[in-house]
Amino acid sequence: MALGTFAAATDEKDAQPTRVMQLAVNKEGIVSGTMVNTATDSTVTIQGRVDKDTQRVAFRLGESENVVCETGLYNLTQSEAPMLVHYRTERVENYLLVRLDPPEDAAAGEEEAPLP
Repeated sequence: MALGTFAAATDEKDAQPTRVMQLAVNKEGIVSGTMVNTATDSTVTIQGRVDKDTQRVAFRLGESENVVCETGLYNLTQSEAPMLVHYRTERVENYLLVRLDPPEDAAAGEEEAPLP
C-alpha cells in the first residue's frame, strides 16, 4: 500500500526541500521506497519496518546503518508529519515531511508508478 510521496523539509520555512521520499508499506509492516536528493542528483532505497505495538515507523536510507529515520504510521496519513533523523547516537535532527500532490494524470484515475 502506497503511503505517499513526501518532501523532507528541515523546517516549516524550508520552501525548496531537496529530498523527496516515496514510501509504501506491506501487510507484514515492511516499509520500502526511494529517496531522491535533487541537490546531489542521487537516489537511495528506503527499507524499514512498522512496530506493530507502537505504530512507530523506522527506516534506513540506503545501506548505511548510521542514519535511521522515524515517525508514526498515523503521521504518514496526514498532509504534514514530523520525522526524527538519528545519526548514530551522536545527533538527532527534526524534519518535516510534507505530502506532495499526485501528478495530474494520477489524480485523474490513472495508477501511480509502482515503487522500485
